[in-house]
Amino acid sequence: MIPAIQEMKNDEQMKNIATAAHKAYSMPLPQSFIDVTGYDYYPMAPFMLERLINVYIVMRNLKVGFVL
Repeated sequence: MIPAIQEMKNDEQMKNIATAAHKAYSMPLPQSFIDVTGYDYYPMAPFMLERLINVYIVMRNLKVGFVL
């Protein structure tokens, strides 16, 4: 994840995508989030990063199962 985060910080196009508002996510925004990040909306970055595990699994051809 560190290379992806660095890319979001250093590449202007990725920074614009990562800091864009996630318009479809309508959960209430906690004041603590605003205080810590300075954003008054949910940026795309965490939603992009949470998908990286799926990319990793596909690229490594890993067999993932669910244990219930």
